Amino acid sequence: MTVQNNNNGRPEVCFSYEWSNGCSFVAKADSFDIVRGREVYFSFPVSCALVLEKAEDRDTAVSFKEAQSLSGGAKVVWSAKSPVMGDKEYTARITGEGVAFGVKQLSAPASADTVKEIKFFAGAEGKRAANYFMSRYMLPANDCSDRENSTYAVGTDRDLIPGMLCPAPFVFPFENEFDDTRIGIGFAAPAGANSFTRMGVCFKKPVEMWFRIPYPTAAGVTAAYVFPTAFICFGSDAYDVISRWADWARREFRYPEKKRTSVPDWWRSPIFCGWMEQDQRARATGLDTKELSTQEEYERMRSRMERVGLRPGIIIIDDKWQVDYGTMTVDRKKWPDLRAFTDDCHARGQRVLLWWRLWNPDGLPGDACAKDRGVTVCADPCSDGYRERIRQALRVLLGSGEGEMNCDGFKLDYIYRVPDDRLGIRFSGGNPQGIELMREYYKFIYDAVKDIKPDALVNTSFAHPYFDDCFDQIRLHDYDSIQRETVTQMTRRANTVRAVYPGCLIDTDGGNALTGRPEPLLRHNRAAVKIGSPALYTLTPLSDEDLREIQRTWDEYTRLQIGRSEE
Repeated sequence: MTVQNNNNGRPEVCFSYEWSNGCSFVAKADSFDIVRGREVYFSFPVSCALVLEKAEDRDTAVSFKEAQSLSGGAKVVWSAKSPVMGDKEYTARITGEGVAFGVKQLSAPASADTVKEIKFFAGAEGKRAANYFMSRYMLPANDCSDRENSTYAVGTDRDLIPGMLCPAPFVFPFENEFDDTRIGIGFAAPAGANSFTRMGVCFKKPVEMWFRIPYPTAAGVTAAYVFPTAFICFGSDAYDVISRWADWARREFRYPEKKRTSVPDWWRSPIFCGWMEQDQRARATGLDTKELSTQEEYERMRSRMERVGLRPGIIIIDDKWQVDYGTMTVDRKKWPDLRAFTDDCHARGQRVLLWWRLWNPDGLPGDACAKDRGVTVCADPCSDGYRERIRQALRVLLGSGEGEMNCDGFKLDYIYRVPDDRLGIRFSGGNPQGIELMREYYKFIYDAVKDIKPDALVNTSFAHPYFDDCFDQIRLHDYDSIQRETVTQMTRRANTVRAVYPGCLIDTDGGNALTGRPEPLLRHNRAAVKIGSPALYTLTPLSDEDLREIQRTWDEYTRLQIGRSEE
């Protein structure tokens, strides 16, 4: 422990701890610094502000309380007071991996006012927000409509919101210009307390920074809530930072983990999804793309692939094979005999997945839906009415008995259409909100699918350690049709996903990859086999020889992948 005094006799440095990488944690009277040599990366006031429905609660007093050197680390505690939360403690638990920073309430809150937002390191009354010296940071999320240039100059506010990765890893990897240090600052909460869907980093010039976590209106969070914990860690690059944050969150909060020691070989198979082929045919016929999710069209696609020797192991029937999105009932006008199609695919060594649009209430009765001021907004995945209907639908779609379709799994889409957290939507079963609501939904689907067909494949799109036991394969998601960087995007997305789920299966997606031209599709396919399972979404722009080239690439991929066990 190091103690120094300034000219006023106050302790300037109350405690310091140095990591093996040369960085140090320096505790002061009401703040702490992350430093290396003479450079101060961050100087954070320990205070967190609550933005309430009727007021903003800020600390009126903060003081250093104690520091303890522990085996492999240390613990530093500050005491504080605020008008609403009363007496509380801020604790920094330091290990060789980083710093876990949290707040603990010691007295009953003076108000039951609803919390709208928590501002971490926002400062007490009369104090500045956090000082920093960092140059860039990465936003670990993706959107199909941008160029995926996810590194931003420090000073640019950004939120991690429900997007194509939903939820994304809630950590910002920072970098600087004077050395190769990468520092991550992220947040997580215990199971049951992740009642938020987003987090953000905010700046005020010249050198002020804080982090914000807004809460859904309907969550009913008050000052007595178990606040998220901030984690500060180091890494060799942005993806290493994400990985270290994810590992910490799993250990800290004992999130469920899934051991992927072995999987069915067919889960790694090349994929054909008919969505963009439907789109190509729609342009030629003048029909709506969704109207071309028919048995006739998919048999046509399959026939062309067979003619040139293209052999995907998985065929995904895309939007819209259902009568209604909510009920998951097969549209018999489009698919007069889905079971025959599935059985034919099985006879050819192929499996059939069905596209599933989440959250949509179409066709569902009131007892299966969530409402805002009496207006139906979305499916209520926590209600008994919804769950019973979905179980019945899954039995028909996955079962192998008479009248059942014997399909092999689902591609879960639109997961980012989480109900708007600014609305007052309430859900059944205790009204889970935010990430907790997402987990309730996805885990219900996953378990219901596995109860019927244990080797069914659940393909979805998220990258948060709380969801490790809710999927079999992660899809990298759409790419905008005007992109020229789909390989770069695909690589970045895969790096982010595998930083959270090491060794997971990845569907590299083929949607919207400049589908009007063959060469970008071929380039995407050549790269895809090195990243995960290759996926082709269209046939029309490709010649027979193009398709044969794709099959040659798939043959080499299959030779290396099938029979390989996860390490």
